Amino acid sequence: MKKYVLAMVVFMLLLSMTMTLVYGWFTYVQRKSISTFTSNDIDVIVYLNENLAVETMDLSNLAFVDFEDDILNDTNKALNNVAEVMHFEMILSGSSPVSKSLITLDIYDGSHPLIYLIMTDDTIVDYHSYLLTVINPLDTKTNILAQIDAHNDSQMNFLSSHIMLPGETQHFKVVIWGDYDALSEPKDIKNYQTTMAVQFRIVNAYGDVS
Repeated sequence: MKKYVLAMVVFMLLLSMTMTLVYGWFTYVQRKSISTFTSNDIDVIVYLNENLAVETMDLSNLAFVDFEDDILNDTNKALNNVAEVMHFEMILSGSSPVSKSLITLDIYDGSHPLIYLIMTDDTIVDYHSYLLTVINPLDTKTNILAQIDAHNDSQMNFLSSHIMLPGETQHFKVVIWGDYDALSEPKDIKNYQTTMAVQFRIVNAYGDVS
């Protein structure tokens, strides 16, 4: 009888621990809106010629994540899955001269709560591992965000300095998350939206750029 009672006590203890863990997970999920484990992949093809090309995209239904738990530590191994990923394919017209593509990216909400990475290697899909090569995770949040900005600038400079031959294709992507703590009050994560515009301008590869 004592063995039976002991077994029941152990079983109930394990069950209560399991329920506590599950409850904690869903509390976190609801607060951070990381419960949508579906990525939003957008493919954009831009044909480059003598005209200015502008791609405008609405950003909504973004996953808002916790900076330390998700961006730095990826505690729930979900950061890659909830990212908004925009793939850009630039194709230089076959009738164009050897050119460079000058690219600018602008988010209309000047105080936006977004964290984004520009990546010229379109084959990378482990964004968290890539992010850790860009930042010092032991640094302050302000410095880490500055490191991400510096990385994005270097990627843009690389794209703009690359010489494209007629008919050549170039790829890059923008990976985006919402920073929950940076969202203005009230933290309405379901209805937050903004617009991102990417501008493409080609110039002669050997001419002066004004």
